Amino acid sequence: MKAILFLFVFCSLSVFGQRRDNYKQIATKYIYSFFKKFNESDSTALEYFADKCVMTSTGVKGFQHANPSGLFAELGKLKGRYEEVISNIVVTGDYYTMVVSMDYEFFFDGKSHHCGKNFFTIAKNPSKPMTYQIVNLADSRFECRNTNPVKDSLISNLDKKMLKWHESAGKANYEGYFAPMDSSFIYLGTDPSERWTKKEFSEFCKPYFKKGKGWDFKTKWRNWYLSDDGSTAWFEESLDTHMGICRGSGVWALKNGRWVILHYNLALTVYNEAMEEVKKVNLKKE
Repeated sequence: MKAILFLFVFCSLSVFGQRRDNYKQIATKYIYSFFKKFNESDSTALEYFADKCVMTSTGVKGFQHANPSGLFAELGKLKGRYEEVISNIVVTGDYYTMVVSMDYEFFFDGKSHHCGKNFFTIAKNPSKPMTYQIVNLADSRFECRNTNPVKDSLISNLDKKMLKWHESAGKANYEGYFAPMDSSFIYLGTDPSERWTKKEFSEFCKPYFKKGKGWDFKTKWRNWYLSDDGSTAWFEESLDTHMGICRGSGVWALKNGRWVILHYNLALTVYNEAMEEVKKVNLKKE
């Protein structure tokens, strides 16, 4: 009887040991399974996340938080338009808790959009035997490494121009703000009536700037895009303002050897849960 009991315990420990030693294969299979659902915008991938999972992103877009349900709600709107390709998976930890890192390249509408590294922390869920869940997910986002040095230098130069342009508004620097504008410049403000030509906008701003009154917009992140011939650039950005988080977008062009801004659109962002109240105000104005 003792011999049989010893054999049973020994075999059980051997099997358990094999399972524990197999955690890297478990984690790798888990990650590939998750990304299959992720790329298909399959909401059942939410089952992979533990309650109160923390998701963070750093890099070119700054420090951001997200929640899994919000992420998949947005992905559902983009189904079929994106794919995240992962590579170089590295697993550390043990059978109970694993940290899985990998490189990735994100494609949107068939074109490379950005690259980065993902870091998943996966742990066994004690309330669901034999089940792992993601308890933490972080990614660092950066431009793909195969970028053109000339293009990088141009984007860096334009980014400095945009930062200086916003800084000039904050300091009520009239010349610094209006000099980069092309004669055809158009500014779209947050109010429906605000479609300004350069002349109209300068006349509106001049008395405020003379009194030292400007507006201080802090850039949270900005993405740039270039035409094939490198003579036109457009961007999207997120701004921290006195109105809350705003979005900006605009166009720069190379004219007579000088970069000038042709167009800028400032938009106030509205959280989905507040949309009904905003709609009430907007609809009353119509």
